[in-house]
Amino acid sequence: VAQILLAKQTANPLRDLLKSLIGHMRPENADEEKIIANLFKRHLRLTEKRNDYLHGTWFIGWGNEHTTDWSVASGHKLDRKKEGTNVKAFNFSASDFDALTNEANTLTECFRRLSGCFTHGHAVEKNFAFDADRSVLPHSPK
Repeated sequence: VAQILLAKQTANPLRDLLKSLIGHMRPENADEEKIIANLFKRHLRLTEKRNDYLHGTWFIGWGNEHTTDWSVASGHKLDRKKEGTNVKAFNFSASDFDALTNEANTLTECFRRLSGCFTHGHAVEKNFAFDADRSVLPHSPK
């Protein structure tokens, strides 16, 4: 049944659905809400970056006989704003792609832990911590 309901959904409607379900299932708790808001905000940013990466046009290895630095991948993606058309231009290095991968892995662990909190009735605020940048990280309960 879950597969039927969730198949062919994209990240945005699934994220909105999960947010609504969490809001419905849990009593109001300011500490939990900060953690959950942080995770969903980061997930939205990750999804937007992912869409730029996957749906952009990339020029990897383009150069000429004078090109000596191949460390940057350039690309662009057609976009729109309320004022009209827009083109997003990209210049990413391997470390940019690594940072995106690391964030995706961290968020995967966070959402797995969040699911475990809901499934087993554990307090969300006891299963997460904030780092120096005020980003939520999973941690084991004490």
